[in-house]
Amino acid sequence: MVRSMLRGVVCLLVLVPVAVAAQAKTARYSCSNAGLEVQCSDGECSASDAFTPMAVSFTDGELRVCAYSGCWEGPSEWQRDESGLMVVGHDMTWSDQASAETFRLALSFEDMRAVLLGGSFAQPLNCAAVQ
Repeated sequence: MVRSMLRGVVCLLVLVPVAVAAQAKTARYSCSNAGLEVQCSDGECSASDAFTPMAVSFTDGELRVCAYSGCWEGPSEWQRDESGLMVVGHDMTWSDQASAETFRLALSFEDMRAVLLGGSFAQPLNCAAVQ
């Protein structure tokens, strides 16, 4: 009986981290700007409520930032802990053109708000986990 219980505990100790890792690998998020666009250049930032809708989506390994008439897309790296997530996308290309951009996104799990930095954007975003 004790041996059987120990086997059950060992199985749980092995399977729980695997399940958590699988969940983290398949996590998907979707974000958008809510009534505001923030752009920065020459050391100054300005906010405008006459904004371009922005859609940001990411899964582990991929990041997509859409605004205006196209999207930057590319691979991403994640750093995650219990409070949030940092996503970095390097060499993201704009709608299949040769230009490349780096984007950084910080997401708080507490309120599901994020900030996206990249190009001329310093954009606050509202996010949601997507199934």
